[in-house]
Amino acid sequence: MIKDNGFRDNMLLLAFLTLLVYLGFRLHGDTDIQLHDTYFVFSPLTVMMLMMAPVWMLVLLRRSIRTRFRSVPSIIALIIAIVAFGWVWIPFISAVMDLST
Repeated sequence: MIKDNGFRDNMLLLAFLTLLVYLGFRLHGDTDIQLHDTYFVFSPLTVMMLMMAPVWMLVLLRRSIRTRFRSVPSIIALIIAIVAFGWVWIPFISAVMDLST
C-alpha cells in the first residue's frame, strides 16, 4: 500500500497557485467591484492575495491538524498564513463595513 505523504496535496496546491500566478500576469489593469454606489478598485496582486490567503491558511491548518501540531516548521508556517490572512482580509472587511454605516 502506498503511504500518503502529502504529495497529492502539494501538487494540487502548486497547480492552484500556478493558475493564480498565470491569471495575475494575464490581468492587465485594475479590477472594479461595485457595492451599491461605491466602487472598489483593486490591483491584480490584491485580487490574487484575496484568493490565495484563505486557501493557503486552510491547507496549512489541515497539515498541522494531521501532524497534531508536532512539527515546528508546520506551526510557524501556519502562524505566518494566519497573519497573512488577517493582513489581507481585515482591511477589506473593515472597508466594506464602513460602507454599511
